[in-house]
Amino acid sequence: MSTKVALYMPQKLHSGKGVPVWHSPALAYFSAVIKRDLPQFEVVYNPPVNTLSPGDWALITSVTQNYNAALELGEQLHKQEICTVIGGPHFSALPNLENTPFDFGVIGEGELAVLKILCGDYAPGIVKEEQIEDLDWLPIADRGTIGGYKANNWVNGSRGCPFKCAFCSSRMMWGRTRYFSPQRVIEEAETIIGHSPYLYFVDDNFTQDADRFIEICDLMEQRQFKKKFSQIYANIRADAFRKIDILPHLRRAGFKGVAIGMESGSNNTLKKIRKGVTVEKNQETIDRLHKGGIGVVASFVTGMPDETKEEIESTKEFLVKNKEKWLIAVIYPVMPFPGTELWDIAKKDGLVSEDMNWDLLNADMTSRDWDWDKYIILSDKLTKEDLQSVCAYYKRGQY
Repeated sequence: MSTKVALYMPQKLHSGKGVPVWHSPALAYFSAVIKRDLPQFEVVYNPPVNTLSPGDWALITSVTQNYNAALELGEQLHKQEICTVIGGPHFSALPNLENTPFDFGVIGEGELAVLKILCGDYAPGIVKEEQIEDLDWLPIADRGTIGGYKANNWVNGSRGCPFKCAFCSSRMMWGRTRYFSPQRVIEEAETIIGHSPYLYFVDDNFTQDADRFIEICDLMEQRQFKKKFSQIYANIRADAFRKIDILPHLRRAGFKGVAIGMESGSNNTLKKIRKGVTVEKNQETIDRLHKGGIGVVASFVTGMPDETKEEIESTKEFLVKNKEKWLIAVIYPVMPFPGTELWDIAKKDGLVSEDMNWDLLNADMTSRDWDWDKYIILSDKLTKEDLQSVCAYYKRGQY
């Protein structure tokens, strides 16, 4: 009987009613690389713990929001004498195995580390491997095992982000930005054809490398993606036009919209969070995309350290001003996740700690059942009521 490698993403994540279960892209890559390089193992996804046997393996990926759930799962696996490996953004930011049920912990990118752990190259403990220089070495993500193709209509064409936004942990997790080749990106996208009408490029910044972006659009046009997907989206930044006019390329490739982290309607707030753009640049990009027929999905954050009520009002005014131009606009009170500059600020102020209850950072503030008394307010210039009013304003559908 083959030794099993069970892959888990604990699902205690608040993502709002009606939102489907999220399947981790990391697990889809783990499944693919294990099947290719270690075929003696049997890969299984989210099996009941009691179906595993002593000597089997469990790989758990976790963000901060569900780290408590990962600990609970780890305890169950430990009782079954299953060797457990924990990884993901939370552990990478706070690597510690003491008083946990985990045998191994992986920092950062995990595929090489997991292969070596399963081969017995490491004793139990914390493992960090070198980055994968050529991402095309990775096999195409195993969507079929990890939730199915319809539920995994994403393509990730890169890892990492060169920017340093105060609330983001991407640089901590992935290090230097690296790219899959354009040909590989298209090859992976084509595996979704016929399974889902939607295609979403989930790179942190799809247009970061302008030449590469154009080449991907060339291939999408040649392969007639416009006819094969009814909805194509990608993440970009508001400064996406800084090198080239992206509009003709988005249109010919079949894009219906782009998602942009606008973050704030206040230049002071944008400067403090190190966004690298201005309100004026945000507005210019919105106008150009709207005029060019590309929809905008905009996201905003509020509750930054030292942010004022006046700055929140500026964000609300910006949203209202552009309400006819959004496909969707969402605003969330910010969270100080480990691995971010906000975490360091909040820790210095005594608002968070490494032994805190991680459920306090697991929140859907747009949900009616969210307990606002749990929210960690980072600005002494804002009250709970100030932040509630922003979310309530959003929920009323004013923009």
